[in-house]
Amino acid sequence: MKAIHNLIGNNSLSHQYKHSDKVNNHQHHGKVDKKHLSKTVEVNILDKFSQIGNNAGLHIIYFLQYGHWNVNDYFHQTVKTSLYNSEPSIDIQEYNSFANMDTDTFIFTIIPDNNHVLKLSSPITVTIERRDGYYFINFSGDKSDIIYKIDGLSIISENFFTLLSGNFKPDWRWDVSTEMLTKEKFDNYVKSVFSEIDFYKHCGVINPQNMNTAYFGDTDGRVGAILYALLVSGHIGIREEGWSLICELLNHENMASSAYEKKKMGELYALLNARDMILNKLHNHVFLKGDAITPCIFLGDHTGDRFSTIFGDQYILTLLNSMQNMEGNKDSRINKNVVVLAGNHEINFNGNYSARLANHRLSAGDTYNLIKTLDVCNYDPERKVLTSHHGIIRNEESKCYCLGALQVPFKQMKNPTDPEELANIFNKKHKEYMDDPLFHLIRSNIMKPTDLYADYFNNTTDFRPTRNHIFICGEKLKCEDPRKYIRQKYGHHGLGVDQNQLFDNGIMGLNSRKKVRDKNNEIIYLSGLSCFQSH
Repeated sequence: MKAIHNLIGNNSLSHQYKHSDKVNNHQHHGKVDKKHLSKTVEVNILDKFSQIGNNAGLHIIYFLQYGHWNVNDYFHQTVKTSLYNSEPSIDIQEYNSFANMDTDTFIFTIIPDNNHVLKLSSPITVTIERRDGYYFINFSGDKSDIIYKIDGLSIISENFFTLLSGNFKPDWRWDVSTEMLTKEKFDNYVKSVFSEIDFYKHCGVINPQNMNTAYFGDTDGRVGAILYALLVSGHIGIREEGWSLICELLNHENMASSAYEKKKMGELYALLNARDMILNKLHNHVFLKGDAITPCIFLGDHTGDRFSTIFGDQYILTLLNSMQNMEGNKDSRINKNVVVLAGNHEINFNGNYSARLANHRLSAGDTYNLIKTLDVCNYDPERKVLTSHHGIIRNEESKCYCLGALQVPFKQMKNPTDPEELANIFNKKHKEYMDDPLFHLIRSNIMKPTDLYADYFNNTTDFRPTRNHIFICGEKLKCEDPRKYIRQKYGHHGLGVDQNQLFDNGIMGLNSRKKVRDKNNEIIYLSGLSCFQSH
């Protein structure tokens, strides 16, 4: 037992130094704390009905065997809470090497959230080693080491990813290139791959050589939809070896959509976890285009939605934020002509809202710091277009403008018909809510909403004005040429547009539920990505 302990303990020191010098300080200076306890526990395959009691390590090992918690045991709730509300330090490259069998050791550190979850709990370093056909898992805290020796066949390596994926904070660094995506490559890869999936069959035509703005509606938390939007607008490229992974990712999201429609929630979450593992490999083959000329506006509900996980959401937000011309974005390697707006799902939901509604295990981690940077509306003075997720209306009775749960009284404006001033005030009010620490705690599922915020969240979701009301608002707002009205583009409840929409008809709703015609020219409704660019 001592030999095992020394081997694992020595391997973990460099990793601990990289992440936290507070972890296991009894090992750091070559001294052994006399009170420090160490033991090895041999574990066979845990069947689904085994009594694993209050042993947190066995609960985690059960998860690694089956990919889910032992739902017959109430103790898993405590383990889950302590793990999912913590701050793990994970090197994703180390994980990839371990999962690909290139290395035999994977180490991560769990730092509990002492503010809200585990009072005064100490960090824990977890070391996993494959050796001699066994897994050796060492849970090492300040005063104890427990090494679990497990039959290698009883552990599924990918479940390590599933267990912790929501808390991964990968250092996503995309290469920047001006590599050309020729028409031939575009047809062979982009068109052929995405056209196999119903969600992309009726997308509007986007020309990456066109400098007119491309608008993208709700994507419902689909990573594939964001990748599609950035591919067709010329903002990213995917190397040849990544296309097979794209196909896998799209197929998993397509199956997830079917599971969602059939209310097979367990199947939905399993497919999303598998999607995330694919994404984890795919991102190495994605590169940013340094010569993109097409401005893009994303209209919200790209994260926190039915096909969201924390890992997928973090990927989407990190990728989109890298292209935004916003404060704090120091990366000058690329063109910053992408606008990302927050929808009701970004505002209200940290992770998959379906999981919350189904009382299922939520993805671990937090997207708050990425979400709070987003605006809720944008005004383009050159094109005279006002964009938002919900659409903005003017309430003459209350003498205010309304956007979701936000209101701007006329009297708060220097010029009550100035669309740019209006957009700025809405964004300022939104930031005030997002900067409230209480808002963060509620959104992160740490606290139940207060009455005030419960009403706020509900109004953010339930705000669905008519197209006519949105149009009237645009007529009242003025631009430099008073003869022209302000056009609005929005998502949320609009019926969407398809490839038949060639001209900008002013007010345009781009939701994922769109109106199209079947073979008999009859109008039908289906779920699919809406996008538009005037030509």
